[in-house]
Amino acid sequence: MTYPPPGGQDPYQPQPSGPEGSNPYSPPPTGPVGGSPYSPPPAGPDSGNPYAQATPPSAYPQPYGQPYGQYPAVPAATGTNGLSLASMITGIVSVILGCCCPFLGIPAAGTAMVLGFLGLKQTRERGQSGRGMAIAGIATGGVGLLIGIVMAILGATDAMTGWMDDLNGSNTDDFDFD
Repeated sequence: MTYPPPGGQDPYQPQPSGPEGSNPYSPPPTGPVGGSPYSPPPAGPDSGNPYAQATPPSAYPQPYGQPYGQYPAVPAATGTNGLSLASMITGIVSVILGCCCPFLGIPAAGTAMVLGFLGLKQTRERGQSGRGMAIAGIATGGVGLLIGIVMAILGATDAMTGWMDDLNGSNTDDFDFD
C-alpha cells in the first residue's frame, strides 16, 4: 500500500521556484531585506540569531567592579611627594644655617615653607603620601626663619656695639696685662 506524500506534493517532481529563482544554491539576497553577507549579525536575544549572547541582568555583580571586556583602571600616582621631602630636608638645614649663618638660613627657611605649602597641595590633589613631611618642612622652616632673624639681629647689634666702641676709642678686645 502506498501513502501519499505529506503536504500533497510529490517529492519526485520539480519543486515550485521561490523568490530567489529556480536555483536552490543561489546566494542569499542582498539589499534592505537581508543586508550584506559580510555584515555582522545583529546582536541581542531578540535578533533571531541563535548564537547571540544575552546581556546579564543588572542584579549580577561585575567582577572587581569593572564591566566585562575592559582593563582595570590605572591606579593614581602613589608614593611620597618629592616637594614634601625637599621641604622637610630644607627646613632642617635652615635651622642649622639659622644658628651658624643667618643670612643663608633665612632664604633656606623661606624656601622650605614654600615647598611645604606646595607639597601639601599636591598630596591632597594626587592622593600621595608625604603630608607629614610637608607639615614638618613648614614647621622647621618657620623655626629656622625665627632663629635666623634673631641671630641676624644679635649679630647686627654685636657688630654695631663693636663698631661704636672702636669709634669711642675704648677697645675691650685688647687686654693690657701691665
